[in-house]
Amino acid sequence: ALVTLQTFAVGIGSVLGGFIGDRMAEYSPWHGRPLTAQISVASGIAVFLCILFAVPKEEESFAFFALLLIAFGLTASWA
Repeated sequence: ALVTLQTFAVGIGSVLGGFIGDRMAEYSPWHGRPLTAQISVASGIAVFLCILFAVPKEEESFAFFALLLIAFGLTASWA
């Protein structure tokens, strides 16, 4: 179930990242796409660190873990 959620989030995140990259490129032709990639990598690292260190390794934290995996899929797939 968790892998499926993350896979769907990555698919949506890829489309979202393309849209954001296009808008950033319109705003700044030389820096828009590289900045989008930097934001994607930085947010992916932050979410992944939360997954590793903030989520308790208990069955009750399933929803929190799923939410973080969705956030990771939505943000880390822009680059």
